[in-house]
Amino acid sequence: MDRMTQKIRTIMCCCGNGVGTSLIMQMTVEEALESLGMMGINVIFGPLSDISEGRADLFVVSQELLKSINKLPAIGLADLMDSDMAAEQLRKVLEIG
Repeated sequence: MDRMTQKIRTIMCCCGNGVGTSLIMQMTVEEALESLGMMGINVIFGPLSDISEGRADLFVVSQELLKSINKLPAIGLADLMDSDMAAEQLRKVLEIG
């Protein structure tokens, strides 16, 4: 993925219905961003049906759902509650330390 540090202002966490799982991912991603010292990134959540270009700069889904996102910047989490794992993936996307 190309350098996105300056481009990412909104991250959207999505699951099938946009209720429980996506909220858990939102908390995980917020914790991961905090551990990376990344401030000013808005993290929202919702259903897969809300994924569209312009809705967010990066989408976060479960690893199983990653293949359902076509040509939009996205990462898939294997463990939805592991903020350290999420931080590692975000570090790669954001190209920091």
